[in-house]
Amino acid sequence: MTQPNPDSPQNDAEDQVPSENGESENSKQQDGAPHEDASSMRVSSENVSSDNEQSMPDIGEAQTKVPPSPPRRATPETETEPPKEPSAMDEEAKVAAGTGDLDDEEAHRSTRPLAHQHGATTNRLPAENVIALENSGLIYGHATDVGQQRQRNEDSLLAYGFSVSSMDEFPDFGVFIIADGMGGHADGDRASGTAVRSIGTGITRKIYFNILRGTPMTQLPPVNELLVEEVENANAEIRSITSDGGTTCTAALVIGRRVFIAHTGDSRAYLVKTDGIERITRDHSLAERLRETGVMSEEEAANHPQGNQLYSALGMSDDPRIDSWTRSLGKGTRLLLCSDGLWGMVPDGQIYSIMMQHPVPQDACNRLVAAANENGGLDNISAIILYMP
Repeated sequence: MTQPNPDSPQNDAEDQVPSENGESENSKQQDGAPHEDASSMRVSSENVSSDNEQSMPDIGEAQTKVPPSPPRRATPETETEPPKEPSAMDEEAKVAAGTGDLDDEEAHRSTRPLAHQHGATTNRLPAENVIALENSGLIYGHATDVGQQRQRNEDSLLAYGFSVSSMDEFPDFGVFIIADGMGGHADGDRASGTAVRSIGTGITRKIYFNILRGTPMTQLPPVNELLVEEVENANAEIRSITSDGGTTCTAALVIGRRVFIAHTGDSRAYLVKTDGIERITRDHSLAERLRETGVMSEEEAANHPQGNQLYSALGMSDDPRIDSWTRSLGKGTRLLLCSDGLWGMVPDGQIYSIMMQHPVPQDACNRLVAAANENGGLDNISAIILYMP
């Protein structure tokens, strides 16, 4: 076929035939010249006459040329660095800002702050709508120390409480026990440890688990009787594991705002209120008996050389004397359980003063133990303080 002469002028747009690389010869020579309207450059089979023997390219090959953009200069970053994958921290930041995506499962178990929008404000709810009920759970502390004279600590204590918030309105429940292993016995510490574990386990299983199962309090056996029974069981266990071990025991069981106490020996339980201190328990000792019978004054009995000799304690016999009491715990009342290493070194008046000066139970326990050591620390020292808000 006849090829057009590239040197001849080309006035008709239809005569501009693209070369093999898809560009017209005219556009090769005039890259920088403005192009005519695209409609005049469009090539179709309908524009080709039948007598034109020039071979026309396929419609798909015809292109409208756009002046090429100046080449972009490569930089070291564009040449060497691949596109950065979003890091986990970037994703977490997007999620925290509320712009990231979470799948349904992750969104269900995740919490994140709301995305801050410009001009958005948050109105604070009134306090009474935020806090529906005041926290009324048990607050307690405990401390123990070997003292200044003894080589080992034979005291044992146990303190724990449960609080449940639900529609069933379970009462607060707590078990607090002080046991003072008797000096001069080879297994005093073993006896005291056995006592607190045995009583705590039995009380929790027989009383609290039944309360959690929904058993009404009216259908439970009398709580005082159950508590005394568990102290007797602890005595039997001590007798079965050692023939030379004895311990005092003062156990307090709190249910709601009532406290049930079982006691043997000369550890003590006190109620402390803003208007004074009251000793609940009585010592099972020679000094206490001499004072109660009027044979000696309180000061004389306290200074008697055998005044601390006990006539009842766990491990001494198969049938120890166990006293019991029930008291109400009003708002702001404190219950103190302690071994004779505390009350023998710190007078009741000083105990009251320290507890009023240190309203946090743990702080008061620490200060009471320190005061007993400051006053001589002749015996092991242990204290538990429960506060009823």
